[in-house]
Amino acid sequence: MRLNVSTCYGLQIILYLTRNKKVVSSTELSANLSISQRYIIQIAGKLRDGCLIVTHAGMCGGYTLGKDASDISVYDVFSLLEEGLLIPEC
Repeated sequence: MRLNVSTCYGLQIILYLTRNKKVVSSTELSANLSISQRYIIQIAGKLRDGCLIVTHAGMCGGYTLGKDASDISVYDVFSLLEEGLLIPEC
């Protein structure tokens, strides 16, 4: 199985937000994760739609986790970002 690069970036974003318990801008994410800001915004939109992160608008806007870190699994990120992923429920 080969992971989509978006999935790897999505996991990095979630981990970064977990470590930094504050509102984190796309600029900060881009600088610290070496991912283009445009790509961060695209992936963050999918993570937001899946309720894994929350977006905050305004001058001090950015992203925070949408739920407690212990309630977010790798599967949650995979299911949002991996197209055609079929994992049987065993």
